[in-house]
Amino acid sequence: MKQKIGFIIPFLLVSFATTSFSQWVQTSGPGAQVYSIASLGNNVFAGTQGGVFITSDAGNNWRRISNDFGSSVNCLWSSSTTLFAGTEYSGIFTSSDTGLHWISETNGVSPHAEITCIAGNDQRTYAGAFDTGGIFVSMNGSATWSSCSSELANVAITSVAVNGPTLFAGSRSRGIFLSTNSGVNWKAANSGLRFDSVRYKDTTIITYAVILSLAMIGNDVFAGTDSGVFFSNNNGNSWAKKDSGLTTNIIFSLVANEGSLFAGTDKGVFNSTNNGGTWRSVGLKSENVYSLSAIDTILLAGTDKAVWKISIPEISTLEVYDNNNEVKNSFSISPNPFFTKTTISFSNDRAQYATISIMDLLGKVHTHLFSGKLDAGDHSYQWDASHAPPGMYHCIIRTNDGVKQLPLLVVR
Repeated sequence: MKQKIGFIIPFLLVSFATTSFSQWVQTSGPGAQVYSIASLGNNVFAGTQGGVFITSDAGNNWRRISNDFGSSVNCLWSSSTTLFAGTEYSGIFTSSDTGLHWISETNGVSPHAEITCIAGNDQRTYAGAFDTGGIFVSMNGSATWSSCSSELANVAITSVAVNGPTLFAGSRSRGIFLSTNSGVNWKAANSGLRFDSVRYKDTTIITYAVILSLAMIGNDVFAGTDSGVFFSNNNGNSWAKKDSGLTTNIIFSLVANEGSLFAGTDKGVFNSTNNGGTWRSVGLKSENVYSLSAIDTILLAGTDKAVWKISIPEISTLEVYDNNNEVKNSFSISPNPFFTKTTISFSNDRAQYATISIMDLLGKVHTHLFSGKLDAGDHSYQWDASHAPPGMYHCIIRTNDGVKQLPLLVVR
């Protein structure tokens, strides 16, 4: 059964490309964590913790056009006529009138599915599921959906990239999968990706780097992971790490624009103009950049509270000053891996403000452990993960000195 939700929106047809910005400019909203950005016509949409927002005037004004999905909006994608929204626990929604009305698509997809990514072409639309796992495909716009392949049925999908009949699907712990026939068949494509091997109860558990984002420039494929950027120029047969100039390993988002590649990270935005060979910081260093979108000549970045914008032609001359150093204080987690509880130990050499939080692999804060002023000395905080799904997480410590993160593995 399809549920219809209606909204009224005044449309002001002003393009983001009408103005050039020589520095990053914070738009007026949307005021919530921005997981995804998409455009359709002259409108730009932001998928957030609080629903979908729209701007028609280059970000001067944002309007919420839906908060009735029942959960956060993980991803947005637009075909030539339809806007797709993938939600945290409410499946897939579509709108064919730029957000005026939304339809819950339940024919073939659970209305409670956690959809992490949507992409496609003129013939097919693909959606990746995190909780139930697998890739779903629609070949008639969005009216019906079906599982692509039983080979991915239990794989937690985090990202997808489409180039004609070639598809790449990134996962939480199983690495990258490749299909060369529009999703009919899949095979693992992990050679060269970083992996961890953990011995637990006489069993070796192998987990690959979490694939947080995928992008393509021609036939070249880039994977943004929790271990940096990886690159393949042979259809995923092998991968090489491309991190020269990157000051972090957490790559939330990737977007390509006319041969140039941008990466959104937990330390701002980086740019590469030579297929990831070298990277340069281009600003927003104090921001988590969860989403990026290149619209005409404007680059948009979604952060914890706002969408920022900058003119892409101006980026080559942008001067960025580094005032965000690596945290110099000691930091450890024990036990790790663990069943239900672990202790985060942290030592700082001077009194300063700090936040300590647990983040899941999609970049969402799962638990806030501390926020306030810490005296100099040793500190410890316990995380009770008894209600957290098993899998990989990251503990993030932010202080005046910068940012530090360590992985945690919850096992059951």
